[in-house]
Amino acid sequence: MVGAHGDDPAMSGFLPLAQSLAVALKALQMYTANHPRAQEALAAALAVLDRELAGKSNLQFVVSGAKSFVDGQVQDTRNPHVAALMRLVAERGVSGFVFEPGVTGEELLTFLTGLATKPARLEEQGGFEALLQQGAVRHIWVSQTRYQEVQAGDDPVLEPEPPATSQTAAATPERLVAFLRQALLANLASKGTSPGTDPDGLGFLRDLSPADLGGLGSLGRDLGLDEAMPTPTQMGTLRQVLLGVAPMEQLRLIAGLASLPEHPAGLALGVKALAGEILASAVQTLLAQGRPWNHLKGPLQDLLRPLPQREPLVEALAARLQEAGQDGRQAQALLRHLAWEELSLEARLLKVLEEGCLFELTLEQRLALMRELLDLHRDDAFLRVLDLLIEALHSDLPELRLQGAQTLAGVAHWLGDPGLPAGGEGALTEGLRAHFGWEPDPPIHRWSTNALGLLLATLVVRGALPQAIEELRELEGLCAFLEEPHPWRQEALNQLRSVLTQAPLLDASLRLAFGADREQVVAEVYPAFEYLGAPMAHHLVLRLTDEGDRTRRGRLVE
Repeated sequence: MVGAHGDDPAMSGFLPLAQSLAVALKALQMYTANHPRAQEALAAALAVLDRELAGKSNLQFVVSGAKSFVDGQVQDTRNPHVAALMRLVAERGVSGFVFEPGVTGEELLTFLTGLATKPARLEEQGGFEALLQQGAVRHIWVSQTRYQEVQAGDDPVLEPEPPATSQTAAATPERLVAFLRQALLANLASKGTSPGTDPDGLGFLRDLSPADLGGLGSLGRDLGLDEAMPTPTQMGTLRQVLLGVAPMEQLRLIAGLASLPEHPAGLALGVKALAGEILASAVQTLLAQGRPWNHLKGPLQDLLRPLPQREPLVEALAARLQEAGQDGRQAQALLRHLAWEELSLEARLLKVLEEGCLFELTLEQRLALMRELLDLHRDDAFLRVLDLLIEALHSDLPELRLQGAQTLAGVAHWLGDPGLPAGGEGALTEGLRAHFGWEPDPPIHRWSTNALGLLLATLVVRGALPQAIEELRELEGLCAFLEEPHPWRQEALNQLRSVLTQAPLLDASLRLAFGADREQVVAEVYPAFEYLGAPMAHHLVLRLTDEGDRTRRGRLVE
């Protein structure tokens, strides 16, 4: 959609390119193509063009009446370089041009030569398109399809004008695909997000808005579609059009399938038949660009959630991933995630407690289920799931132990708030303590260590420093009985000791000393402080310096 230009990145990004093309064109008109200044200006224009095309499938400049557009976004025609390009394009009988990645210096020179050639002379040579064909230009196209502005809701969009004679029918198949792709991009362009203005490829993660496809009826008519399923030839052309746009636009198209026009019905039939390929193409391209699957799966789930026929799309994606040597199961996991979301709590509990599917879920799903049970005070069900997780810590399968330890580390965050049901904390502590003593795999052991650290911190905050130290002593004793103690297990013990000497927890320990009677302080608190050693001694000195209460100063001195 076309909006006011303002600070539009499509407009502001195009101005340097328009200026560099103007400078190169002037240099070619003043000097020969081999002159150093002409070569320098041409190289500079090519460098700007390469920057503009980075991360894009193409860049489209279109003239419609007194306005010009770049990738569907209106340009400031008051700029002399933009105005000059509009005039040159219009005089040469074309409505615009398209740059695709891979433009060479020779191709750009041929294109600029066409702009520099007098219109009459260019016509004698067969026109601009013939000039590009003769120069073997493969990455620059000129468009002879005329565009008009039409209203779509509150916003204008670009659509091809109905030609008096069918120019698209006379065009080569390659040109037909390119021009139809331009029409598609013009309809997909929207306020705030235009094709190619997201160079890092991550904008769709923040706002994957469905495209409004209601204006694509003209695209179907240009393809010659009617109310029936497209012919194989028509499907081939439609496939080239849809697979040739950027991944973000492909995903927005999938999200907007429900808005396809009713007529010609063949367009909706064809697009929906290709939807799986389109989704697979978009995801495969993003993965090839280095986008991690963990960043993609959330937006993909959001995209698929409202679609009634999502299974075929995911099957096509899984097949494409497998063909590329990647794990197709991660695509199938999208369906399982969505199916799990649609189950009632009782149905989910049945699958977990009776059908044994707890570890078929993702970590996020397991934690979400347990938190829901906790918030709803379904204590019995919570404890039964907790028992399954603790039992997994004794499995012979490392993957199962890892899943159990990761989930229990998440549960440990709830020890303080909102707290676990009666018996839950004791079961969790016992299970983690045993796992700490025998787990042979350091990466798995690390999760239990983290969970135990949270447990010790919670005890200190509650005012139970002696209990926290007792837990730590039990772990030390447990490890002392190991026949072959591992250095990394000792490092884990040191990590747990360091948890108790963090400044906020040392402050919490001092509150215990201030609040207990003297007998309890002497019997329990002082031995605990002694166990903490030098870090506690330094902390006491710092607090003594700042403490203004006489009674508390006395306790600190003791």
